[in-house]
Amino acid sequence: MAIARGKYIRWFAELGMADVPLVGGKNASLGEMFCELTAQGVRVPNGFAITAQAYRHVLDRAEAWPALHEALDGLNSSDLDDLARRAQKAREIVYGAKLPDDLMAQIKDAYARLRAEYGEARLLDAVRQCFASLFTDRAISYRIDNGFDHFQVLLSVGVMKMVRSNMACSGVIFSLDTESGFRDVVFITGAYGLGETVVQGTVDPDEEFKLGATGKVCASGRAVGARVASGKARVITDITQLGQFQAGEVLVADTTMPDWGTVMKSAAALVTNRGGRTCHAAIVARELGIPAVVGCETATTSIKTGDAVTVSCAEGSVGRVYAGVIPVQVTRTDLSTLARPRTRLMVNLGNPEVAFQTSFLPNDGVGLARLEFIVAEYIKVHPMALLQAQRITDPAVRAQIERLTEGYARPADFFVRELAEGVAIESPRRSTRNP
Repeated sequence: MAIARGKYIRWFAELGMADVPLVGGKNASLGEMFCELTAQGVRVPNGFAITAQAYRHVLDRAEAWPALHEALDGLNSSDLDDLARRAQKAREIVYGAKLPDDLMAQIKDAYARLRAEYGEARLLDAVRQCFASLFTDRAISYRIDNGFDHFQVLLSVGVMKMVRSNMACSGVIFSLDTESGFRDVVFITGAYGLGETVVQGTVDPDEEFKLGATGKVCASGRAVGARVASGKARVITDITQLGQFQAGEVLVADTTMPDWGTVMKSAAALVTNRGGRTCHAAIVARELGIPAVVGCETATTSIKTGDAVTVSCAEGSVGRVYAGVIPVQVTRTDLSTLARPRTRLMVNLGNPEVAFQTSFLPNDGVGLARLEFIVAEYIKVHPMALLQAQRITDPAVRAQIERLTEGYARPADFFVRELAEGVAIESPRRSTRNP
């Protein structure tokens, strides 16, 4: 049966990745997932996209373009105060543009199929808020930095049924290992509740540089990238302090938010109390090519504004923030120019966390996988301690084991799962020798 739609509405069932110009990347991806995964038993909530042409239709009918030009022409995105004022004015112009009657009718008709807990008035206001979001400080700055015309970029709005976040998990999926770039793996981080909390870093999800002599460790957490950077720390505890940030400083905060992008791109490194490898700070750090240490818990109290610090992500999966400026020696080797011997060279692996990174070294596969190292470095608890937990008398050790095995029917199930995962991560390393 044909799907009823208007000129400005496209249902997910009609969309795929070829429709990016019409509805944008996220809506096109939702359509692709709905069409391809529903038949395979993956429950993707239904919904529809309000097309990019609808955005242009709204501003054309409201004759809003001259006012937007007046608000944005000549903007210097490095002047954060002026950027904030102009962005606020642009959002007010777009939000104040009345939705034309034909567009409102099409949205209401489509929403009648999805109406659940929100009324139509809330929906139409949300559409205007989405249109106005094209002019946040971050969005404006991004377009200026990348040479996009504010007035040629359009916006599509997705409307869909929400997943009950209080009844299941949500999170983020990457189709590669985020740290090494290894492509033959799917990296998933998840947490109970909304997936946005994983991205924002408000929850911790489930989941060669050579330093000189190091000193006191001020904070430690998950390393993002493999670089080292030094600078004066700037601790941000409130968004109003962002205007004090100076280029080349180390940004230290509880978490980072998307609207901080203009400041973050001038930072030497990022350090946060909360977040995992798919949080906002981690994603931005990879894009900028700067080190980040996330999930430190106490960084904003152990580091003070003005402290000279060195942020190191060159020591494995654990990132550290050292007191003082530590000299760094960088050695770069072009592996493609190295002659390959006739002897097959294989690697020894004991820690699955470095397996993906190791796969990019010239090698002929895994020659030895040390089970005891997998237990020590990856599982982090002896199998006998899981089988006979009642014999452990140290309360702290018992509490640590309980944290590790939380969510498993039996402690032994945790060991089997983690061991299988560790072996699986190490086992698919392919030879990099040309045939």
